Amino acid sequence: MIRRLSVDSSKTNVRAEKGSVLKDENSLQEPVEATSGTYATPFLSLEYSGSINGSLKSTLKSKLGANNSQFGVISSAADLINTILPIFGGLMVDHFGICSSTLVCMFFILLGNVVDSIGATKNHYNAFVAGRIVFGLGQSVLETAQRKLYYPMPNRGLALVFALDLGFVRICNILGKVTALPIANASYYAMTYWTSVIFTGLSLCANIAVVFLMKKVHKIDEKVVFDKNMLKIHKVFLALPSSFFLFAVSWIFQPSVFSTFNKIVADLVKVHYNVSAEQGGFYSALTQVVPVVMTPLGGVFVDLYGRRPQFVPVAAGVYIVVFALIAKTSVHPIIPLILSSLAFSISTISLLASIPLIIHNQKHLALALGIWKSFINCGDVIMSVVVGRVQDITPNQSYVNVIWIFMGVKAWAVVLGVVYIICDRAFFMKIFDRSVKNRLKLECELGCSIFQASKLSWEHEQLSANISRFSCLHVMGSLKRATTKLTSRSGWFGDKSFNYTNLFAPQFPYNLPRRQRKMLRPSPFFSLDSNLPIVLLLIAGLQHALACLAGVITPPMIISQTLNFSNDLQSYMVSASLICSGILSIVQMLHTRIPYTNKYIGTGIVTIVGVSFNTIPVFTSMADRMYSNGTCPNNTDGSRAACPEAYGYFIGTCMLASLFEIGVSLLPATVIKKACPPVVSSTVIIMIACQLLQSSGFSNWSGGDCTENCPSADAPRPLPYGAIEFIGLGFLAVVTILFVEIFGSPFMKSGSLIIALAVGSTVGCACNYCVNKIRDSPAITFLWVHTFKLKVDPPSILPILAVYLINSVEALGDITAASEASRLSVGGSEFDERIQGGILADGLAGILAGAMTQAPMSVFAQNNGIIALTRVANRSAGLVCAGYLILFGVLGKISGVFISIPKPVLGGVTSFLFANVLVSGVRILSRISWQRRDRIILATAWTFAFGVLLVPEWSAHFFRGVDTNGNEALEGWLETIETVVSTPSILGCLVAMSMNLIMPEDVDEESKDASDMEQGINENRNTITEIPSTAQSTQSQLEK
Repeated sequence: MIRRLSVDSSKTNVRAEKGSVLKDENSLQEPVEATSGTYATPFLSLEYSGSINGSLKSTLKSKLGANNSQFGVISSAADLINTILPIFGGLMVDHFGICSSTLVCMFFILLGNVVDSIGATKNHYNAFVAGRIVFGLGQSVLETAQRKLYYPMPNRGLALVFALDLGFVRICNILGKVTALPIANASYYAMTYWTSVIFTGLSLCANIAVVFLMKKVHKIDEKVVFDKNMLKIHKVFLALPSSFFLFAVSWIFQPSVFSTFNKIVADLVKVHYNVSAEQGGFYSALTQVVPVVMTPLGGVFVDLYGRRPQFVPVAAGVYIVVFALIAKTSVHPIIPLILSSLAFSISTISLLASIPLIIHNQKHLALALGIWKSFINCGDVIMSVVVGRVQDITPNQSYVNVIWIFMGVKAWAVVLGVVYIICDRAFFMKIFDRSVKNRLKLECELGCSIFQASKLSWEHEQLSANISRFSCLHVMGSLKRATTKLTSRSGWFGDKSFNYTNLFAPQFPYNLPRRQRKMLRPSPFFSLDSNLPIVLLLIAGLQHALACLAGVITPPMIISQTLNFSNDLQSYMVSASLICSGILSIVQMLHTRIPYTNKYIGTGIVTIVGVSFNTIPVFTSMADRMYSNGTCPNNTDGSRAACPEAYGYFIGTCMLASLFEIGVSLLPATVIKKACPPVVSSTVIIMIACQLLQSSGFSNWSGGDCTENCPSADAPRPLPYGAIEFIGLGFLAVVTILFVEIFGSPFMKSGSLIIALAVGSTVGCACNYCVNKIRDSPAITFLWVHTFKLKVDPPSILPILAVYLINSVEALGDITAASEASRLSVGGSEFDERIQGGILADGLAGILAGAMTQAPMSVFAQNNGIIALTRVANRSAGLVCAGYLILFGVLGKISGVFISIPKPVLGGVTSFLFANVLVSGVRILSRISWQRRDRIILATAWTFAFGVLLVPEWSAHFFRGVDTNGNEALEGWLETIETVVSTPSILGCLVAMSMNLIMPEDVDEESKDASDMEQGINENRNTITEIPSTAQSTQSQLEK
């Protein structure tokens, strides 16, 4: 059915002049003006009836004998029926018209209020719920019909009209909240609902009068014409752009926070702030005051200046502040309640007024509004039930846990706001960001409304093309391609060009037969965005995950052992490290542009991140200092006790210092290379590897925990430190690595460290060398199961800043190597953007990892070898790898397996891993020209660095005679100096950087080296020319 509105006005051609406002006679301006009372009268009763339940929550619970969950059913019963009906209500409004729809709605609203009143009078719970359901039948269509009236003004005053509508709704809510308790106290609480019946009856009469005036005075004739195509609802759904469904699905729980908060705010204020019920109702009414004024002002701002997506994260931030004030402070309730109403004022307008901008076919606008309302109501139902259930489970917590749920939802809204801004700029040509001036200018160029134009300008063509990319038909095409890929052999395995035999077959490198050499033909190369078969995608992702798995789990295990964490906390540290690595790897690989800038976040290529080994020496020094000065406790036997406070100091300091790497990312790559040339970066990497080999690798290999109190009666095998059994078990792991590297297939080589851990753990557990910590690990876990108090350790700031500088240099080299392995250019603007985005993502990873209770993370180099080995540089393989890491982290038992590995096995494998880091530092040294200047810089830096490594106590008495007199600032400065001079990697870094800046370039040495090189080349050339003559003379002698 298609509804046709005939208006007593003729069509006229409108000339588009600059600055003029276009007017279309088909936009039904007269009906909009005439029908301003069509929704005003019904909504007076609708909103009044819907707002009184929150104020009477305590009364309803006591009279009806309901708990919090049952009250959630009462408050969400209307929303429950509205999860589906608004869709059909939208179709009804589109087909039968607004006048008929509002009359039907008012009848159901009146009937529902009557049933509610009877249930309240009889104190009957089921009757009360039935009344709310009948009430919802009318509510579902009335709001859709009311907003259908607004579609003639999508480009002008739409936000203002929506704002005035919401302001009117707030007034009705204030009226209901303020009068509900006085009426209930004056007589009986059921009288409040009978008052609502009176309001609804008067509204129905007024609505009939308004419809009569519309038909008789304004001559609006709603004719219904049947069309079979309109009965095909699935085609109507497909006609809606999927961008609309993107907004509807992602926003499903956001409005429910305010609506649920609005329902419980009176009781929340009463319980949380210990005030009377009347005061709670009065304070809750204040949440409706600010929107009455601020919502129209926000609508005017949106109409004049646009900026619709920017309202979303700002409002979410205000909500988080509100809930933090309620949960963590004792401020007066008026302050957070007014702030919450302010957040509601600026958040509701932006997306609600954007729906007509997305729906180009206005005859489907009511259907779209109905779908939007259905999603919002689904969120309201779920949120109301969850909140009630949480209150019942934790009765002693009051509303604290509910507030935390609200904060989590609004934190997600901040992320959504950023996504909306990016999508608007990337795909929708800033249609939501346009001001009214820009829209009117474009309309003047088109000669009609931008939403009625049909490819009259290149901009509109591009806009239509961008939006069509997100249409439901495009989604259906994508689903069809996905189905084809899942059901075909080529989709799973690809063509015969990829050699799976080469990937899985073991190799015997000695005297390889010619037949086997033919089988080892190279596989095709899969570029960054190529289409990979599913099996190869899963295999390549698993190889990347196995290659970086040992590097991801080793640092948290070292940190846990250093601070003597309990088994469950050790398991959490490993799980959280895997999850955090997967999430931040996805951020690194997306290569997202920052709005309004030419900067990026992420590299856009296969780059996996994990906990940086560079931070471990600094952490070890900090932990040693805290155990020595009493910040961390010690056990009575002299061993270290658990110290989560030290870890909180560490990650808090790292989060603060990560701002330095974010600043470094904004510098050109040449500046970074100038500050940290190879002589500096190689020194740091070599010293880090040596320090890790000394403090962690060989320490664990020789017995691990036995090094503190040896032999320990609590150990599974109480053997002395360095026992031959320990050495042999670690040696078995190293031999396994070498065996796999020689004879293993390419797939096995990528996971050689994991295979060594598996073999060593199997033998060790069979010989009773390991402790079963799997039972202490949960089956499923996630981030923030354990949290740490974030603090800043001033003495560690300077060393960590040096670590972040080195991380920047390492990231530059790793991203360059990954680009070369992916056969991408290593020069030009695209490469510079990749470098800048990668270093910036590393800096942000320092903040985000700390927020996820993990140490700073940086780009790994191991995955570059996997790209070269498998010839798969596809970004999807990296995303699959990130998915594997998240899966491994969520499955808590896997972390239990890792922390159950015997210390000698772990020591042997990590020693090999740290030696590989050492080799990487030596490889960097091969890039320098070995001039006299380079040798002096390295000799000076290594003098101090290796000296501290071999004799750690050399700086123990530097400040023995210094009297600080309780000066905390001086004590902190002295501790900073002690940390720097006692950490080999940091001291070597500072000395190398200082020498690099001080030592001048030796020009004579450079020219001498160049001449020596040229002379050597000439001598070799002469030698080569003499070889033929020598051979001829030798041959003549043999003939004689």
